Amino acid sequence: MEQETFRKLLDKYLTGDLNTAEKAMLSSMIAQPEHKAALEGFVQQVMTASTYEEAYPPDIKERLDVFLNARMHPVRMRAQRIWWAAASIILFIGATVAIIVSSDRQSSPPVATVVQQYMDRAPGRNGAILTLADGSEVLLDSVASGTVVSLQGGAAAKIVNGALLYESNGNELMYNKITTPKGRQFHLTLPDGTGVWLNSASTIRYPTVFLGNERRVEMAGEGYFEVAKNKKMPFRVNINSRAEVEVLGTHFNINAYENEENITATLIEGSVEVKVLPAPRSVTGSSSKVASSEPPGSNSPVAQKRQPGIVLKPGQQAQISDAVRVINDANIDNVTAWKTGFFIFTDLTFDQVMRQLERWYDIEVVFEKGIPERQIRGEMTRNTPLTSVLKYFEKIGIRYRLEGRKLTILP
Repeated sequence: MEQETFRKLLDKYLTGDLNTAEKAMLSSMIAQPEHKAALEGFVQQVMTASTYEEAYPPDIKERLDVFLNARMHPVRMRAQRIWWAAASIILFIGATVAIIVSSDRQSSPPVATVVQQYMDRAPGRNGAILTLADGSEVLLDSVASGTVVSLQGGAAAKIVNGALLYESNGNELMYNKITTPKGRQFHLTLPDGTGVWLNSASTIRYPTVFLGNERRVEMAGEGYFEVAKNKKMPFRVNINSRAEVEVLGTHFNINAYENEENITATLIEGSVEVKVLPAPRSVTGSSSKVASSEPPGSNSPVAQKRQPGIVLKPGQQAQISDAVRVINDANIDNVTAWKTGFFIFTDLTFDQVMRQLERWYDIEVVFEKGIPERQIRGEMTRNTPLTSVLKYFEKIGIRYRLEGRKLTILP
């Protein structure tokens, strides 16, 4: 049954009938070893001249030709072009079979040999996982625009052009969570009208209705906030239980990935106060150590006195570790480039760049013999395929080996 589904998805790709969910399914299935035989059969069918001419109408062949002309060098022999067409089909949906074509110039027909299975890493895209109050999950990648998502406690949200918009707050205090895996980013509007953009490998937890005298959310990873103004209810972001940002209404970016040296909070507009939170007091038993589960900043006796906060002005960045260090004239374009669809690398170390690529292309980067001592400068769109990034590495003398999701940087 699964093989039949796989073949139907391949056929629908050729006719241009794949929807977003089917594209994601096909991209996932094509990388799985159990579908290798079906994939090779499909490639053989498309590559066979008679099949190619008879099975597919002109509009499909035109799709292939347009794709080839945009991406491949001209190939004189017609049969060779068919081989490359097959490889290009697979490349276009996220994976390919590298094919070496050899021919005896005039008389012998071309001979193709599959030398390795090679999977390009497509750039990240819009998508996230919504976790409801009861622990159930909704894959938002596949939810069509206009769909209303029913939530616990009477709340409701709607997908609008790929973003999640909370329309009704409900009558009970319930918590939802949005998670963007590696290779995904997402935009949502919280119940108070605050806009949040999540970068890849990030999480935000928030109530479906804001009650009391504050609006409090928790986040990890990277997020950009445009906070709806409400002087009576300050907006507070708890960052990895290590720091807190408090605002009334403003635009700012938080970078709080665990594998980065510091948490950074960069103010674009308005005013924010940044505080370092003390580590929660722990309860030690005979064989275990359990941290308190009370919300940071609560009135629980477990919470400790906070350190004084530092107020940022637009253009400033707080670098947070055990204390807060303020950087004046932060490079706002660099900080917010991810939200506008770009990578901007300005004097970044090689490992800093690779951490960004890991998260966006959902890869694992391994340094075979240490990290190259060089800085990277440049700009590119986040729609750039990984192979194009690697071609740039070749030009600057970086050697590598790509095996599936594993990218090894060679000495």
